[in-house]
Amino acid sequence: MEINEIINYLRELQAELEPFTHAVNSGELVWDGKQYARAEKKALDVFAFNWWNTIRVAADLLEAQGDSLSIKQLKYIEAMICGGMGSLADYQIDEDRWGENAKNANEKIHKIRGSLYRILQLIK
Repeated sequence: MEINEIINYLRELQAELEPFTHAVNSGELVWDGKQYARAEKKALDVFAFNWWNTIRVAADLLEAQGDSLSIKQLKYIEAMICGGMGSLADYQIDEDRWGENAKNANEKIHKIRGSLYRILQLIK
Protein backbone atom coordinates (compact mmCIF):
# COMPACT_ATOMS: atom_id res chain seq x y z
CA MET A 1 0.00 0.00 0.00
CA GLU A 2 1.38 3.42 -1.01
CA ILE A 3 0.84 5.14 2.35
CA ASN A 4 3.03 2.54 4.04
CA GLU A 5 5.78 3.10 1.46
CA ILE A 6 5.59 6.85 2.05
CA ILE A 7 5.78 6.35 5.81
CA ASN A 8 8.74 3.97 5.40
CA TYR A 9 10.62 6.52 3.29
CA LEU A 10 9.87 9.25 5.83
CA ARG A 11 11.20 7.00 8.61
CA GLU A 12 14.35 6.32 6.54
CA LEU A 13 14.90 10.07 6.16
CA GLN A 14 14.38 10.46 9.88
CA ALA A 15 16.98 7.76 10.61
CA GLU A 16 19.58 9.46 8.40
CA LEU A 17 19.07 12.81 10.13
CA GLU A 18 18.95 11.44 13.69
CA PRO A 19 22.72 11.22 14.36
CA PHE A 20 23.04 14.96 13.77
CA THR A 21 20.31 15.88 16.26
CA HIS A 22 22.23 15.27 19.49
CA ALA A 23 24.43 17.61 21.48
CA VAL A 24 27.31 16.11 23.46
CA ASN A 25 29.10 17.78 26.34
CA SER A 26 32.87 17.58 26.59
CA GLY A 27 33.95 14.48 28.50
CA GLU A 28 30.52 12.87 28.36
CA LEU A 29 30.55 9.09 27.90
CA VAL A 30 29.10 7.96 24.58
CA TRP A 31 28.87 4.55 22.93
CA ASP A 32 31.41 4.32 20.08
CA GLY A 33 30.14 0.97 18.79
CA LYS A 34 32.44 -1.08 21.00
CA GLN A 35 32.57 0.65 24.36
CA TYR A 36 31.75 3.83 26.20
CA ALA A 37 34.33 6.50 25.48
CA ARG A 38 34.83 10.13 26.43
CA ALA A 39 33.44 12.43 23.76
CA GLU A 40 34.51 15.77 22.43
CA LYS A 41 32.00 18.58 22.76
CA LYS A 42 29.59 18.61 19.83
CA ALA A 43 26.64 20.90 19.26
CA LEU A 44 23.60 19.51 17.51
CA ASP A 45 22.78 20.59 13.97
CA VAL A 46 19.68 22.73 14.51
CA PHE A 47 18.54 22.37 10.91
CA ALA A 48 18.92 18.58 10.99
CA PHE A 49 16.95 18.54 14.24
CA ASN A 50 14.17 20.67 12.74
CA TRP A 51 13.94 18.45 9.64
CA TRP A 52 14.10 15.28 11.77
CA ASN A 53 11.25 16.53 13.93
CA THR A 54 9.12 17.76 11.01
CA ILE A 55 9.48 14.43 9.22
CA ARG A 56 8.78 12.52 12.45
CA VAL A 57 5.53 14.41 13.00
CA ALA A 58 4.44 13.90 9.37
CA ALA A 59 5.12 10.15 9.58
CA ASP A 60 3.36 9.87 12.94
CA LEU A 61 0.28 11.67 11.61
CA LEU A 62 0.17 9.50 8.49
CA GLU A 63 0.45 6.34 10.60
CA ALA A 64 -2.40 7.48 12.81
CA GLN A 65 -4.56 8.44 9.85
CA GLY A 66 -5.08 5.11 8.19
CA ASP A 67 -5.04 3.88 4.62
CA SER A 68 -5.54 6.87 2.33
CA LEU A 69 -4.06 10.26 1.57
CA SER A 70 -5.77 13.26 0.07
CA ILE A 71 -4.31 15.07 -2.95
CA LYS A 72 -3.55 18.04 -0.66
CA GLN A 73 -1.55 15.78 1.67
CA LEU A 74 0.38 14.29 -1.24
CA LYS A 75 1.19 17.75 -2.59
CA TYR A 76 2.24 18.94 0.87
CA ILE A 77 4.62 16.00 1.38
CA GLU A 78 6.03 16.45 -2.12
CA ALA A 79 6.62 20.18 -1.57
CA MET A 80 8.10 19.62 1.90
CA ILE A 81 10.52 16.87 0.85
CA CYS A 82 11.11 17.36 -2.88
CA GLY A 83 10.24 21.00 -3.53
CA GLY A 84 12.54 23.95 -4.08
CA MET A 85 13.81 26.57 -1.68
CA GLY A 86 12.98 25.78 1.91
CA SER A 87 12.29 22.10 1.25
CA LEU A 88 14.41 19.17 2.37
CA ALA A 89 15.81 19.12 -1.19
CA ASP A 90 17.38 22.50 -0.40
CA TYR A 91 19.12 21.20 2.74
CA GLN A 92 22.44 19.42 3.12
CA ILE A 93 24.18 18.38 6.31
CA ASP A 94 27.37 20.43 6.62
CA GLU A 95 30.18 18.15 5.44
CA ASP A 96 32.89 20.55 6.64
CA ARG A 97 31.52 20.26 10.16
CA TRP A 98 30.45 16.61 10.25
CA GLY A 99 32.87 15.02 7.78
CA GLU A 100 32.36 11.66 6.10
CA ASN A 101 29.25 10.90 8.17
CA ALA A 102 27.53 13.94 6.66
CA LYS A 103 28.63 13.04 3.13
CA ASN A 104 27.21 9.53 3.48
CA ALA A 105 23.98 10.79 5.05
CA ASN A 106 23.54 13.43 2.32
CA GLU A 107 23.92 10.77 -0.37
CA LYS A 108 21.39 8.48 1.32
CA ILE A 109 18.95 11.35 1.89
CA HIS A 110 19.20 12.25 -1.80
CA LYS A 111 18.42 8.65 -2.84
CA ILE A 112 15.51 8.35 -0.40
CA ARG A 113 14.07 11.68 -1.60
CA GLY A 114 14.24 10.40 -5.18
CA SER A 115 12.44 7.18 -4.28
CA LEU A 116 9.79 9.08 -2.34
CA TYR A 117 9.30 11.48 -5.26
CA ARG A 118 8.76 8.58 -7.66
CA ILE A 119 6.14 7.01 -5.36
CA LEU A 120 4.34 10.34 -4.98
CA GLN A 121 4.24 10.78 -8.77
CA LEU A 122 2.74 7.32 -9.23
CA ILE A 123 -0.01 8.01 -6.70
CA LYS A 124 -1.04 11.46 -7.93
